[in-house]
Amino acid sequence: MSELTARSPEFRDVWSRGEVGVRPRPTKRFVHHELGLLELECQTLLDRVQSHALLVCTAAPGSESAGKLRLLTVIGAGS
Repeated sequence: MSELTARSPEFRDVWSRGEVGVRPRPTKRFVHHELGLLELECQTLLDRVQSHALLVCTAAPGSESAGKLRLLTVIGAGS
C-alpha cells in the first residue's frame, strides 16, 4: 500500500476517504410510512463512460416485501 500511496495521487485521495475495499450490503431495508419495512436486494449498475450509476432494488419473489411493492403500484408513490 505504501508504494501505491507514494505513486498515485488518485489512490491517496480514495484511500484517505476510506472508499477502498468498501462493498455495500446487497440487502437494504427501507421503511415506508404506510407499508412499513421493505427488505430489498439491490444492485448498482455502472456506466463508466458517462459516470452514471443506477441502483436497482427488487424483492424476493413471493416475499412480504414483494407484496408491498405490488401494493405501491396501486396506492401510488404520493401516498
